[in-house]
Amino acid sequence: MVDGRHPELTNCYMLKICSQRVYLLKLRRDQGLTHHYLHVIFDALVLSKLRYAICAWGGFLSAELEGQINAFLKRAFKYGFCTKI
Repeated sequence: MVDGRHPELTNCYMLKICSQRVYLLKLRRDQGLTHHYLHVIFDALVLSKLRYAICAWGGFLSAELEGQINAFLKRAFKYGFCTKI
């Protein structure tokens, strides 16, 4: 588990978890899950975690980590898991 006193590590851990969940969504998409359900699951599993992390640790985000989060969200949009960035 990540120590709560190091926001940079916590945010990197959150991105790692979100990336793993996007991989699972890709598998489900390839198995035929509809776009509607992919959006719902993405919102529940990924966006909720990112929203929490940004609210809790937003003041500690470096420019590099902010760029990584933006790139992650653009990738999710490209894969069709969210309708807007």
